[in-house]
Amino acid sequence: EYTGEMGKRIEFPVHCLPEVLKDFVLAVSESVQVSPGMVAIPVLAAVATAVQGKYWVQVKRDYKEPLNIYGLIVGRPSERKSPVINHVCKPIREYADHFNKTFALDIMQYKTEHKILRNKIDHMSASMAKAARNGKNSFTLDDIMEQQRKLKELEENKVTEMRILFDDVTPESLVGVLNRNE
Repeated sequence: EYTGEMGKRIEFPVHCLPEVLKDFVLAVSESVQVSPGMVAIPVLAAVATAVQGKYWVQVKRDYKEPLNIYGLIVGRPSERKSPVINHVCKPIREYADHFNKTFALDIMQYKTEHKILRNKIDHMSASMAKAARNGKNSFTLDDIMEQQRKLKELEENKVTEMRILFDDVTPESLVGVLNRNE
C-alpha cells in the first residue's frame, strides 16, 4: 500500500503481475495475513535477483541498465515482515546454502592461502625494515614483489561465500555489508 496525495491509499497493482507471480503473491498474502503489496515488492526483488546479470533493459539505443530491484518492507515490529521474507526468499537462501556447501573446501583453501601470503609479505617486509638497521638482509624487494604477484593472482580468482540476502540491517551495518559484498 502507498499513501498518495491527500492521504488516499493506493493498493499495489497485483493484477499487473504475471499470473504465476500474482497467484504466489495472493497465496502468501492470504497465508500470512498481510497486504498483497507487502508480498509483491520482495517477490519482484527476488525475481530480479534470479535474473541478475542475465538480462538488461535497453533504456536508450546506447544505454542499458541491469534488472536490479532493491526492495524494502517498512513496518512496525510484529507486522509479519519476517514471515513474508521467509516465504519469498526461501529458494534464494537454499541456492546460496547449496553453493556454499559445494564450494566450502575451495573457500577455506582460498582464505588459508590468502592469510599465508599476507603473513609472508608482512614478515618479509618487517625483516627487510629490520635489516636496514642491522645490515643483515635475508629477503630482497624482488622476493616481496613475487609474493605480492602471487597474492594478486590469488585475489583475481577469489572464492568467497555467497551471500545474496541481507535483512534486519541498520543503515550503519549496511555500509559494512556492502563494503564486504563484492
